[in-house]
Amino acid sequence: MKEWTKARRLQFRNAIQCVTSIMYGSMNIEYPNDSKEVIKPAVMVTVSDKFYRGAKCRMCKRCCSSASRVWSDREFHVLEQVHPDLVNELPKTHGVSWSSFEVTVNGRVCKFRSLSASKKVCVFLDRVKGCLIHGVEPVSCALPVIKFKQNATKRHTVVTKEQFGRSYNIGCPIEYDVLTRKEFSRSDLEVMHRVKLLAEDLGLPSRIDWVVKMLKAGFKDPVRSADIKGL
Repeated sequence: MKEWTKARRLQFRNAIQCVTSIMYGSMNIEYPNDSKEVIKPAVMVTVSDKFYRGAKCRMCKRCCSSASRVWSDREFHVLEQVHPDLVNELPKTHGVSWSSFEVTVNGRVCKFRSLSASKKVCVFLDRVKGCLIHGVEPVSCALPVIKFKQNATKRHTVVTKEQFGRSYNIGCPIEYDVLTRKEFSRSDLEVMHRVKLLAEDLGLPSRIDWVVKMLKAGFKDPVRSADIKGL
């Protein structure tokens, strides 16, 4: 694969952030260029009241411009099974290429696939049809509105829903409404399940089961908040 740059490292870190923000214990990573990093876990995870609102995507595709382009080996094989033609034809039609790389996480070798491209916008994004691989995209692509916000200083993670991007000026036109049971079950909880699968890909024990438990409790509770400190 191409030289392991700081940009590629950041891309990988962003792709797994939903797991590292709620994991138990430290994560010791060894990258392909033999550089090493230690990520410390949050000591507290909180579910925000803001999570309990319906989020209606307006399909502006702004979030797709920052697609992670990093799949775990499992995610890639699912993509390959569902869209074999897209996976095989992309290098020919868009001038992109697939590469594989391995990172060692707490002594365990984890395999990933990366999509290199000169375009900033994801090559799986069609201007008319939207995402061509919706449902089997990397989990990080399914999380623009659901956020695992971290305060590195206080080592505190907040699970919430917000507009895409660090600044509201990015223009994400998301609209909030009542969170329906259908959206909560088929969208929010499905995303959490995919986060759990990624944690398993990395071999990292995480708080995801407790997060789901608190989300379900909060959905039924008028207070709609939960603190899972110390779990």
